[in-house]
Amino acid sequence: MGIYQDGNIVFADGFGVRALSKPVKVDAQTRYMIASNTKALVTLMLARLVDAKRMGWDTPAVSLMPSFKLGDAATTSRVLVRHLICACTGMPRQDSSGYSSSRISRPMAR
Repeated sequence: MGIYQDGNIVFADGFGVRALSKPVKVDAQTRYMIASNTKALVTLMLARLVDAKRMGWDTPAVSLMPSFKLGDAATTSRVLVRHLICACTGMPRQDSSGYSSSRISRPMAR
């Protein structure tokens, strides 16, 4: 875990072990799948853009990214920024293809 503030690393440390079967501790070089951590980060960045009045939660997604397309034009035109972070668009999941039970519980291979 790392905490970066005002251009400085203020905390950097690892917790736990690399694999349940081995007592080797994690370090700065240990790699893990990012999982759902990007959801909170993207939502925070969108909220900062909304606070800065660069866009709004009700801004159509296609107005920000004209190449954005769903199955039909009518549905595409109704998707707002708020829909992109609420998992309410009805879009099928695209995140599970890289998962397997052998990869979820241990770090990614180097």
